Amino acid sequence: MEIEETIYYALEQGINYFDMASAEAKPFAAYGRALASERNKIYYQIHFGADYSIGTYGWATNLDTIKRSIEWQLKALQTDYIDFGFAYC
Repeated sequence: MEIEETIYYALEQGINYFDMASAEAKPFAAYGRALASERNKIYYQIHFGADYSIGTYGWATNLDTIKRSIEWQLKALQTDYIDFGFAYC
C-alpha cells in the first residue's frame, strides 16, 4: 500500500514523530500496520477532541465521545499508549 511505503521511507530517513491529525480515519490503520513493530522507536501525537466516528475528521467536546475516539485511535494504531496529546478549539 502506498501510504505504508511512504511511512517506511520516512522512518528510514529518520522521521520518528507522527502527528495523527488526518482528514479521514483511513490512515490510522496503515500507520498501525507499518509501525507496530517499530513502536519503541517512534512517537505518536493524537488530537484530543478529534472524532473519526463517521470516517472523516470531526470535533467533539463530549468527554465520553473523546474517550471513545482515543480508544479507537489506539486500536487502529496498534498501540496501548500515546506519547503526546494535543488539545485545541
